Amino acid sequence: MSEAQACGGRAARRFLALALVVALADQGLKLLIVSRMAAGESRPLLGSVLSLTRQSNPGAAFGLFSGAGVVLTAVGAALVALLLIWGLRSAGKDAEFLWPVALLLGGALGNLIDRLFRGRVVDYLDLHFWPVFNLADVALTVGVFWFALRLLLSPEGRGQARLSPPGDSR
Repeated sequence: MSEAQACGGRAARRFLALALVVALADQGLKLLIVSRMAAGESRPLLGSVLSLTRQSNPGAAFGLFSGAGVVLTAVGAALVALLLIWGLRSAGKDAEFLWPVALLLGGALGNLIDRLFRGRVVDYLDLHFWPVFNLADVALTVGVFWFALRLLLSPEGRGQARLSPPGDSR
């Protein structure tokens, strides 16, 4: 095995580990919330700044598309598959994009698991001035901003970074 292959293998394992840690932490927190709080119940966590509020969201972000559960599940599954393929193909080659993609994968997987097994997403983090959200949503948001920042600061031409996986002829 060459050094490049070994490096790519380590990067792929780290990519998968981060995505799984995000998804498992998200699911663990959701399990705690569902098992210990009634629907709609709210408990202060950091005074008036942050509360735990159990809500179910049948739609996408901010409750959009609440009647499109099957479509959202299919889109979520496709997104998970694409992020997984992109991340594994990029491991060891595009390191600066690998970590934000791992966050995106973990967040998408966390919410997909909810859609598949609950038919809706469990939200619980309540800032009181923003719709209630969850750890998967945080990972998705951080992943999107980190990816965009890396894209803008890319040495491949300030915004001209390769968006297709290595080996893709596009």
